[in-house]
This record gives sequence, structure tokens and C-alpha cells, in this order.
Amino acid sequence: MEKKSVLVKNVRDVRNDSRVRLTIITKEKVLVEFNGPILQFSIDNPAKKEPIKSLGPDCLDEIFDLDEAKKRLQTKSQLLISEALLDQKIISGIGNKYKSEILFICKIWPFKQISKLDPTEEKILFEGITRILKYGYTNLGRTRQLLENEKNSWNTRHWVFRRSGKLCWICQSEIKSERTVTSRSTFWCPKCQQ
Repeated sequence: MEKKSVLVKNVRDVRNDSRVRLTIITKEKVLVEFNGPILQFSIDNPAKKEPIKSLGPDCLDEIFDLDEAKKRLQTKSQLLISEALLDQKIISGIGNKYKSEILFICKIWPFKQISKLDPTEEKILFEGITRILKYGYTNLGRTRQLLENEKNSWNTRHWVFRRSGKLCWICQSEIKSERTVTSRSTFWCPKCQQ
């Protein structure tokens, strides 16, 4: 039986991507791991072992379990939304950069308790999570499109992340950052996210 070669479209060569921490190549597959602070190897099924067993729904999964994510979010109703988005047991896959970017794009105040989110904000949040993460994934981590003739630089890659003291792209207010109320730095626009 003759093997046919398969042409895969939209595959990006990530060999020079600084986010790559591990690449495993076999005859049939390639596994690329981005930004992982801890890598653990085992011959056991990792999905049945902690901490993976307790992970929340993966927001980049083809079928994101929205109902499970909402249920897990509600069990942590006293958490600030900026803390909840980093809790991998609620929703897996959101890192610190995306936390700030998601909340900015969804126009949600990062220091609001989950219990204070109204149904419209929750709907916007869950629609935004997968859309923004997929956009970032397909655009090498970028969360903001370049304007025509705009120079590609760190300052133009994101809406608020690591832009403390710079002007908001939308309203021209000064982007703020906070490092004591939340466990990781949070960046936001005080006007756009009222």
C-alpha cells in the first residue's frame, strides 16, 4: 500500500519562536510546548494524574466546555475576575498577558468579584476568552492588530499588557498596573473598563 503525503495548510514554522520550550518530533506527529514553566514526563496517562486531572476546560479546545467553565467559575464567586482567569482549575490556558487583554477587550473591571458580574458581562467574557486566545495563538502572541503604517514593536503588540503609563489606544487615558491586590501584575484602562 502506497503512503500518500498530506499537505497541511496554515502550519507555522515555530523553530525560531522564543516561546517554544520543548519540541518532540516523531514519525507521525510534532508536539510543540510554549511557555511552560514546569515540564513533567511520565509513562502514565497524564489526564488521570494531578495536576492535569483537576484542570478546567481548555479554552483552545475545538469543543470548549462552556457549561463546565461557567460552573467552575461560579464555585469561586468571591474571587476577583482577574484572579479567577489565572486559576487553571476553573479554565485552563489563560496566562497573565491574556488575563489583562481579555478583560480590556471585554471592557470588564479587573477587580470585580465574580459574584458581581452581570449575565451580559459573563456572556461577553466567555465569548471573548476563546476568540482572543485563538487570535493570539495564530498571531504569535499579538492581541492587537497593527494600524496601517504602524511600526511593529513591543509597544504595539497589546492593548494594555505591559503598557503601564502609556496611553490607551481607545480613549487616550493612562494605562494602569497593579501588583499587590492580585497575585500577578494586572494592566487595565481606568476609563474603558469602568
